[in-house]
Amino acid sequence: MKVTQSAQMRITLILLILVSSVIQSLGCNNHVAEKTTHQKPERIISLAPNITEILFAIGAGDRIVAVSNFDVFPPSVDNLPKIGGYMNPDIESIIQLKPDIVITLEGRWDFAERLNQLGIECWTLKIETYEQILDAISVLGNKMDHEEKAGELVSSIRSEISELALSHGKKPRTIVVVGSTPGLLSNIYVAGKGSFINDLIEFTGGINVYADMNSAYVETSTEQIIARQPDIIIECLPGYNLDPDDIEARKQSWQKLGNFPAANHARIYILTDDFILIPGPRITVTAHYFADIITDFGIDTK
Repeated sequence: MKVTQSAQMRITLILLILVSSVIQSLGCNNHVAEKTTHQKPERIISLAPNITEILFAIGAGDRIVAVSNFDVFPPSVDNLPKIGGYMNPDIESIIQLKPDIVITLEGRWDFAERLNQLGIECWTLKIETYEQILDAISVLGNKMDHEEKAGELVSSIRSEISELALSHGKKPRTIVVVGSTPGLLSNIYVAGKGSFINDLIEFTGGINVYADMNSAYVETSTEQIIARQPDIIIECLPGYNLDPDDIEARKQSWQKLGNFPAANHARIYILTDDFILIPGPRITVTAHYFADIITDFGIDTK
């Protein structure tokens, strides 16, 4: 199994999101600054892939002057300066670019305060759940003077997701693995109730086995997974360059654990799309993946 540079960056991003989730659960969170400009920002720095994707999707991508090291979509971001990530943004580069606004994810209240002290406005957004994704689209649409385009995008996402919200009979007990030690079943993180992944599982007819955990993402173990007896395991390995043999080997690693329905009935699914864990406009594609998997379960168990 080859771990590409893109995959390594995605792994790092996932871990940073997990850290952010923990920070927020401890109460060290921040919100969009109350003192925001009334003028339309013309020079924007985006420090998260989902924020970048939203800005492009609502028609404000041409105003972005720099992005994070983790941004890969749309492809045109390759031509923009990369100024670090969620935990290590390059403040000197930010100053030199003279942005009207810097937009990042909630949790880095210290970073936002530092920029504000330097006279650089910083907005922070909490984007973990399905509704928070749609709220972020609406908020950014309003602040970028693209309300109509943002409204159309929100309506389109709601419509597409609602079409997938069908009854498939028995609701499969599902676990979505969002992170682990590469090649091993250790240091496992799964989607909890506070994540958009949880929302998509429920919308598409499944039950998130870890919905009793309020955090967006939680650490678990193979022993705990076996004890929870999932019908389906979906492992997300965004950016991994896996050939069919690699995928089969990863599935076998899970199946060898035995003693739970997903392993006994070979209902292990590996998803490698680079956007699969990004809470942004492309969640509709992720939802389709989940719907197909859950529909197949319904057919198999009739």
